[in-house]
Amino acid sequence: MERSRRSIFEAYISLAVGGFARVWVTKRKEGRAFIEVKYGETGFQEAVDYLNSAGISVGTRSRKYLNFNVNLQQLREKATAHEWLARRLSPESLKSNARAGVSQPSTST
Repeated sequence: MERSRRSIFEAYISLAVGGFARVWVTKRKEGRAFIEVKYGETGFQEAVDYLNSAGISVGTRSRKYLNFNVNLQQLREKATAHEWLARRLSPESLKSNARAGVSQPSTST
């Protein structure tokens, strides 16, 4: 079991934000990538609505995760929306929400 789990994670790149893994990227066919973002429950529907209104096809899982299948051209075309998402996941944003009494994105899996 350990070997198969390790081989799965060897195919992913992960990004930790504020000490917690928040973003995972893996290669797909034809120059595409699968990106999954652990957004958390706070503001989740707002994020989904914003991304959809920006024309980004976004999937969800467990009302905490956003996922995308994208290529480089799509990332470039929708850079403003993806940058909005990155700002929402920044350590400064997470700290700001904590100071304001807004619950931080859930860290449980």
